[in-house]
Amino acid sequence: MRWRAGIALIGLLLLMPISARAAEEPKNKGLFITPVRSYQNVSPGHSTGGTFTVANITTQPADIDLSVQQFSVSDYNYDYQFSQIRDNWIHLSKTRLTLKPQKSETITYSVTAPADAAPGGHYFTLFATTKLEQNPNKVQAATTLYVTVDGTLSRTSHINSTTIPVISFGTAIDFSLDVKNTGNTHYFVYTSGSLAGLSASNEKPESTSLLLPGKSRVVRGTIPAPILPGVYPAVYGFKVDDGQIVEHKQLVIYIPPWSALLPIGIILLVQTIRRYRTKR
Repeated sequence: MRWRAGIALIGLLLLMPISARAAEEPKNKGLFITPVRSYQNVSPGHSTGGTFTVANITTQPADIDLSVQQFSVSDYNYDYQFSQIRDNWIHLSKTRLTLKPQKSETITYSVTAPADAAPGGHYFTLFATTKLEQNPNKVQAATTLYVTVDGTLSRTSHINSTTIPVISFGTAIDFSLDVKNTGNTHYFVYTSGSLAGLSASNEKPESTSLLLPGKSRVVRGTIPAPILPGVYPAVYGFKVDDGQIVEHKQLVIYIPPWSALLPIGIILLVQTIRRYRTKR
C-alpha cells in the first residue's frame, strides 16, 4: 500500500507544473480590438473623438497596420459591405504600430463631419491588420463606429409582414416581424409579446435588434404559452429607442401537449363507468 501511495504522490507532483503552465496560458490568442463597437454624435462641420485598444495576444512581436473603411449592410442577413472612406471623416493618431507579445496600445481617433454632412447615421470600421508567424494569411481585427450627425433625425419603420401561428401546440409561441428602417439613422428595437387571459404567462424577456437606415431585417420574439387550452388574444411588436411602440394583434388557438391525453382519459372514464354499472 505504501508503494502505491508513493507513486500517486510522484504523479501528483509531475502534474502540478503542467497544470500551472496551462492556467497561465491565455485562453484567447491572436490580435484583438476593444471595444467591439462605439457610438459617436457630431454636428456638421465639427469634430469629436474616441479611443480603441489593440492587443497582441501571441508569443511573437507584431507589426500592425491600422486603417478605416465605411460600411453598410445587406438586407436581412446584415452581411457587411465595405467601401473606401470619403471626405476624411476619420483621422487616426497613428496608422502603424509594433506590439510586443502580450502587450496592448490605446489609439485615439477623431471624427470630423463635413459641413454639408446629411443628418443621420454614418458607419465606419476601424481595422487592425498583421501577419502572424504561425499563419501565412493576414489576420484582422475590427471595431465598428456608429456616427450620428446631429440634425433632424428620423426613426421610422415599415412592417413588411408579420408571422405568428394561428394554432400553437408547444411550450412557447414564436412570432416575427419583417421590419424596414425607413428613417435616416440606426436605432434599437426591443421585441416583446403577450397573451390576455387568466392562465397566460408573460415573463419572457425582451429581445433586442439593431436596425440600420434603409435596410430590412426580421426581428423575432417569444410569448410564453398559457397553462390552459383556449383562444387567446395575442399582442406582439416592438418598442423603439425614442419610445415609439409598434403593435399587432391576433387571436391564437392554444392546444397544450398534455391536452392530447384528454380523449384517452375520457374514453377510460366512460369504460370504467360502464363496467361499474354492468357489475351492479
